[in-house]
Amino acid sequence: MPRFENTALTRRQMLWLAGGGLASLALVACGGKSETVEPQTVTPEETEVQEPDVVEDVSTEGGPETAGATGKSMVVYFSWSGNTRSMAERIVRASGADVWELVPEEPYPEDYDACTDEALAEQRAGTLRAYQGDVDGWDSVETVFLGYPIWWMDLPQITKAFVADHDWAGKTVVPFCSYYSSGWTGTPETLAETCGGATMLEGIALAQGDLPGALDDIDGWYASLSL
Repeated sequence: MPRFENTALTRRQMLWLAGGGLASLALVACGGKSETVEPQTVTPEETEVQEPDVVEDVSTEGGPETAGATGKSMVVYFSWSGNTRSMAERIVRASGADVWELVPEEPYPEDYDACTDEALAEQRAGTLRAYQGDVDGWDSVETVFLGYPIWWMDLPQITKAFVADHDWAGKTVVPFCSYYSSGWTGTPETLAETCGGATMLEGIALAQGDLPGALDDIDGWYASLSL
């Protein structure tokens, strides 16, 4: 696989980091352990319903990153509480990749209980969540860092919608996620099945209780990918 050298961040990336990064919220303090793991096989007990990995303070600032791809790599992420956003920012710093945020056309409720109820209802119904805009120049992107929180032991429906809407043939997909206590819950395997024709690389999963300190793990993980 060709090696992409890190380059200086573009002005757009620096503006995004300054805006999106400062909007990330204080995270809850709870037990957990960061993971840098190979995708695991899903076991029957992992299908048990679990609450979304979200915190009660919600960032309402920002919007979709709409600029098209200018390089060969892109960070695409969805974040409700700010946990996954903080990971995306660190990956952008490490990789120099372009970035695009998945923002729902109809926002999820800011209230924790209302959000968890809505997320579970659309998951059970198989409803894909519509999102604003789309990535320009998708065909030119070679490597996609795909980020999401673990919601009810699965990918959020908005992430599933983005995956279903795009052609993944020939691309390299690198997943990353934030979680409360569940770990990956088989989501890399789900992506391997649904991102048809893509090559999957080792991802990174961080427990929300370990953030922001565990963000330092991202630098070593990214270096290990040899991209």
